[in-house]
Amino acid sequence: MTTKIHAICDALGNPVELGITPGQDADITQAEPLLENIDPDAFLADKEYEADRLSDRLIQRGITPFIPLKRSRTTCRKS
Repeated sequence: MTTKIHAICDALGNPVELGITPGQDADITQAEPLLENIDPDAFLADKEYEADRLSDRLIQRGITPFIPLKRSRTTCRKS
């Protein structure tokens, strides 16, 4: 059995929110719960967090998403 530690860090790399999940859980499932209690200007993440649902939610909250597109994506993300 494995575990993952999920962290949201500030611009200086200091953790502001932490979460722990089983290793087989997808990383993206932790993005919204970790963002509930903070109000960042931007969200920088890797391709594991690339999904329209998350990007739309970030934009609704006034958070600019900086998430690279997955190679398999066939359409551009909405702006």
